[in-house]
Order: sequence, then C-alpha cells, then structure tokens
Amino acid sequence: VFGGPLRRFDQLPQVLALLFIGVLAAPMISATLGSSIDALVGKNPFTKTWPVWWLGDATGILIATPLVISAANAWRERARPSAPQLVEGGMIALVLLGLSAWELTSGAAFAFLLPLPVLWAALRFEFRGVSLAVLGLALTIGVHAQNFLVSEVSQTGVALMHARMQTLLLVAATTGLIVAAIVRQQRQATCDLARANSELEARVQERTRAIEAAERRFKATFENAGVGITIFGGDGRLMEVNDRLSDMLGYDAEEMEGRSINDFTHPEDRALVDEVWSGLE
Repeated sequence: VFGGPLRRFDQLPQVLALLFIGVLAAPMISATLGSSIDALVGKNPFTKTWPVWWLGDATGILIATPLVISAANAWRERARPSAPQLVEGGMIALVLLGLSAWELTSGAAFAFLLPLPVLWAALRFEFRGVSLAVLGLALTIGVHAQNFLVSEVSQTGVALMHARMQTLLLVAATTGLIVAAIVRQQRQATCDLARANSELEARVQERTRAIEAAERRFKATFENAGVGITIFGGDGRLMEVNDRLSDMLGYDAEEMEGRSINDFTHPEDRALVDEVWSGLE
C-alpha cells in the first residue's frame, strides 16, 4: 500500500518530537476528555482518573509506536539479524527476564536496574533493540501485575504499584529511545565522515594521476624538444638542461647544471639578461 518506508527515528529531534507530541501532549487531550466525561457521569473524580488515564495512554504510545515502525521497516527491508546479533539479543533477553523476575518478586526495591537491558539494546541495536527490549519489559511487568492482583494487598497498594511500574516502563522506554537516537546520529556521522574521506582520497588520487601524467608529458617534451630548454632557479642558476641545449653550447648537461645563466650568456647580451631578470624579480 505504501511505496516507501514508514517514518524513521534517525535523529534526536525526531525522538524528542515523538516524546513531546505523541507521549506528552496527545495523551493529555485524551485523558482530559475521558476524565471529564467520567466526572460528569459521576463515575470517578477528575483528579483521580486523569493521572491514571494519561499514564496508561502515554505508556501505550511509547511502547507501540517505535515497535510498529521498526517492525514495518524491518519487514520492508527484509532485514535479517546475523548469528552474533541473535546471540547478543538472546543474552539481553535473558538478562532482562532474570533481572525483572528478581526485582519484581523481591518487592522491586532495586527497580532502577530494570532499564539497564534496555540501554544495552539501545547501544547495540538502536531503535529496533529498544522496541523489543521495552516490549519484553512490559510483558514481564504485565505478568507480575496479574500475580500481584491476587495477593493480599489493598486496592490502593495495587494502584500504586501499577502506577510505579508504568512510570518505570515510561522512563526506560524514553531513556532507551534517546540513547538510541544519539547512537544512530554518532554512527551516521561516522559513516558520513568515512564516505567523505573516501571521496577525498579518490579526488586526491585522481589529481595525483593527472599531475603525474602532466609531468610525464612535460618530461617527454623537455627531453625531445628540437630547441634548447633550461630550467633555472630564483638565483639564476641552471637547475636542469635538456640535451639539445647542451649540444648547442658544447657542454655536458651535468656540467651546465648548477652554474649561473650568465656563464653561458654572450657578454654583449648580459645587460639585456640582467634587465629581463630585474623585471622578473
């Protein structure tokens, strides 16, 4: 149906826009409307319903949006993980499950450790890794919540635990997406720099070949010219002499090189040479 890929999260501003518009602003509207209706019909007070409604919508959007986009683009691109990626992904899943089981069964005293596997996935697999890691964390928390409902805890305690777990999930997903965006930008910058270096090296090589070809043409012209040619430096000394000029003057080329041009100039022409030389200076 769609010709191109779905919107990607390639830059940090895109992630921040999702967090502000999709996670913060949009759930506020739905929570306000829903809580107002509940309050009008006398079902629940507005102040009690609104935070729960907003937190639930925001968490759902933050979990579902990156997951759907990543899955759709992976399907379109026919992306297949390599064997090392599968192994590392399995390790992340095991750490996530083990850490979640330990934390949630022990009262979640160290719940701040739960986002660590999400950050690992963000650093290694960017947005697709974050999406799957957050989904796994959400499923683990969901299973724990089902067991938590049947325990001997007050309704207020249950609601507080649910809000706490949802907040933790929201923080983990937000942090993971931001880290993934930073990693993506850094890797993209590295790729762009490598491509620019390759292009620069190609241009340098092309320029070097052009200079070498020009030098070969000049050398061929210099050595095979029918007239005498010399190259002299800024001090007026001959640096290189072709065979034609050395034959014309009756010297060897090696004998002429390094000597002043005036050594091979007729005395009557030296004033003219000096005048020309002064003009060059």
